[in-house]
Amino acid sequence: MHILLLHIIGTIGGLLFRKFKMPAGALIGAMVFVTIYNSVTKSTVDYPQVLRTIMQICSGLIIASRLRKHDISNLKTMIAPVIILIVMLLGFTIGFSFIMKILTDLSASTIFFATAPGGMTDLTIIAADFGATVEQVALLQLFRLVFVIAVFPPMMRHFYLKRMRSDSLEAHLDEPIEKPKKNVDIHYVTHLLLLLMIAAAGGLLFKVIGIPAGAILGAVCAIVVYNVRFGEAFYPKPLMVIIQIAAGCYIGSKIGVDTFTALPSLMIPVGIMIVEVFAMAFITAFIIHTTCKLDYTTALFSCIPGGITETSIIAEELGLDTPKIVIMHTFRIVATISLMPPIVLLLEGRLI
Repeated sequence: MHILLLHIIGTIGGLLFRKFKMPAGALIGAMVFVTIYNSVTKSTVDYPQVLRTIMQICSGLIIASRLRKHDISNLKTMIAPVIILIVMLLGFTIGFSFIMKILTDLSASTIFFATAPGGMTDLTIIAADFGATVEQVALLQLFRLVFVIAVFPPMMRHFYLKRMRSDSLEAHLDEPIEKPKKNVDIHYVTHLLLLLMIAAAGGLLFKVIGIPAGAILGAVCAIVVYNVRFGEAFYPKPLMVIIQIAAGCYIGSKIGVDTFTALPSLMIPVGIMIVEVFAMAFITAFIIHTTCKLDYTTALFSCIPGGITETSIIAEELGLDTPKIVIMHTFRIVATISLMPPIVLLLEGRLI
């Protein structure tokens, strides 16, 4: 019952913010309203993992529906940007970890996992095995995610997307996202259910195997295979709004009175992390843009250390090159989760 009420409140906030045409308004509005609700009621709720998985699978369908054969062939051009991204992000993580250790009294392992640009849930779980203070890691990762989601979409819309009036962007925005139809008939519904089942099969397979962010990545891969073969993947327009609201409810469900109570003691780490986010995003994006000739807004959104689900659905709404952004974030997460543990073991002693 609490989950249902949480989603009702999130839907009201999401639709309200969307009505005022705020970038990623459905997501941000849901997050804000759920956060207010949690603060007023002084309670938080464990967001059901099954709902999170469903959200990721549907996001995978949305993302992969735009991938055609010519898009797949162009993905080989992403090798150099991916390498630059991984090297730069790991470099920034190590550098800002040393700065945070000098200016705060947090433990070395806590700092490493708090500043690492990986998935909030995955890093929190791994951090527990290395003696880090899990609560501090989770809070700092949460603050970064909320900051990225709240700040970057409106900033990009104001400073960058207004300048982009090229034919390629306009063509991308005008692409049909749902199968043309006169009426919603049984064939349309059956086809949509088939796509959802294919996405679910791929997402659950990757999740069972244990691949990081497996639900969304598996769904993307499954739909890409279907799309390359048949070229008929689509999604109904309301699905984007539904997923954004669900994502906002998920983030907001983790923010409550305890979050704000702990904020004063983490002000310095949070401030350092905000500087890290801006440096990590803008410097890395500039290098990728100048050396690899990748569109700057796409490069910038690829370098933002936010959640892969949240950033991808926002990128889709803003009309960015979502497939490339998903690839960049996928390698970011995989590299962070696989490389951070040995890096922590190697460097932890030097920070103590």
